[in-house]
Amino acid sequence: MASKVSKAMTEKLPEKALRPIIIQPPPPPPLVIIRPPPPVSLCRDNHVDCPKYVNQCFVGDYGKVMRIQCRKTCRYCI
Repeated sequence: MASKVSKAMTEKLPEKALRPIIIQPPPPPPLVIIRPPPPVSLCRDNHVDCPKYVNQCFVGDYGKVMRIQCRKTCRYCI
């Protein structure tokens, strides 16, 4: 028994039909730089009355207390 092979099955396909399709990957996402937040400043007064006593920042024993309690007012820190 002879098998029937159609003419279409034996014909060569044109070269154009055999070209591969090249799919490019998508571009990478943009670079995002994440920075940590600025540090919390430790330059602060421990009492709300510090500005009232700014003239005592460098006076004897008052100055010692002011250095601890009123660092910002007395400009011991920035």
